Amino acid sequence: MSEQRQQQQEDIPIYDTHEPSETSQRVNTLFDDMESKQLDTLNDAGKTLIERVATFLGVLFGLSILSSSFQPSFLKGNTPVKVLLIAALAGYLLAI
Repeated sequence: MSEQRQQQQEDIPIYDTHEPSETSQRVNTLFDDMESKQLDTLNDAGKTLIERVATFLGVLFGLSILSSSFQPSFLKGNTPVKVLLIAALAGYLLAI
């Protein structure tokens, strides 16, 4: 067994250590900076995704309210309810 260990130790090359180059240091600094700002980046991406989905839903609801072929039965001929729904949609879009 000791012969195998000696042979394994002889097969493994040993390299001398050296100081990292300036480019290597810059890359390490860049990755450290990216790692420290990762939570902020993910938070901003989440906010952007929520804004886009909310805007898409607002437009979809607006088109469904204003279209003539896609009206629920309670909106046909019921102008006050239709006006209230349009006002609610406008408030929703303003809140976004």
